[in-house]
Parts: sequence; C-alpha cells; structure tokens
Amino acid sequence: SPLPSVTSNNSTISDCGKAGQLQHPSGHHVGMQHKESLPNSISFSSTISACEKAGRQHASGLPMGMQQHELLPNVISYSSTISASVKAGPWQRASGILLDMQQNDRLPNLSSYSSTIS
Repeated sequence: SPLPSVTSNNSTISDCGKAGQLQHPSGHHVGMQHKESLPNSISFSSTISACEKAGRQHASGLPMGMQQHELLPNVISYSSTISASVKAGPWQRASGILLDMQQNDRLPNLSSYSSTIS
C-alpha cells in the first residue's frame, strides 16, 4: 500500500491537536521517515501547535528535531514552542528554549519574550 504523504501526515497531526488527542506528537513523525514523506517545516510547526492546544510538554524538543532534519527553526517556531511549553509545564523550560533560540542566532521578538513571561 502507498505511504501517507507529508500533507496527510501534517493534517493528522493538526487534527489530533485540535481534538486534544495528541499523546506524543513525535510519534507521528516516525511514519515520516521515507523520502516521499519526510517531515518538513509545516510538519514541525503543526506538531508544535498541536502540543500547545493539547497541553503537552513534548514541544520543547522540536526545534532540535527540526535541525536534525536539516530544517532551520525560525522565530515563529521558537515562539510557538515557548508558548506550548509555558502552557504545559514549568516556566523554566520556556526560558531554556529562549536561551537555545539565542544560541542558534535567532533573535527573539516581542512574542518570544511575552510567551516566556506569561
């Protein structure tokens, strides 16, 4: 049977997040290891957003996961990850992501800082 496309995997991730049914988002990436369905920036952004909606802490490792797939997380990816982390757990995790963002030459913006202190 054909492998699911990146688009269908991204839709699944997004739908799970909207329904609050995301148990471990990186599990959706496991099925995306074939060349035809490797995760892309949208895959990671959808997962970060789903984590935020589902109140899951798993978002904090996603910028590093993007780098492992040779994708560069941008300010929006980092800010969303910070927001998801703050909603799911201790604020210290969010400040660590902010520091990681700066160490990777991504300049935080107002949203990044606001999410960290909210």
